[in-house]
Amino acid sequence: MADPSLLAVMLLILFAESLLYGAFCVLFLISMSVLVYRRRRDGRSWVSIWMSAIVTTMFILAGVYLALDIRHLKVAFVDHSATPGGPLAYLEQQGSDPFRNVHPYIFGLMTLMGDGFMVSDPSR
Repeated sequence: MADPSLLAVMLLILFAESLLYGAFCVLFLISMSVLVYRRRRDGRSWVSIWMSAIVTTMFILAGVYLALDIRHLKVAFVDHSATPGGPLAYLEQQGSDPFRNVHPYIFGLMTLMGDGFMVSDPSR
């Protein structure tokens, strides 16, 4: 029999992701205001437009990632609460739901974009 603490861990992970997403929302607003101010000051800079596009794309991907996590736990706790084994059995099975397999791709894309953002030289 599996450990029922998996359910508690999944809820704690969702809580931590929600807190970090909230911090990311604040950082997104701050970074966009800095980039817009720079665009007004320096004219139409391709660097600020490019960085704005990257920051906005990463913000959207983070939102989609969180929404998929919420959907995953909603299906586990609401839709499978009356099935044999309950949410724990649903979370442990591999499943053929395509939404469950999207997480690694979103995470990989966000990692590549973030790393590319950090190592790029905007002065060129």
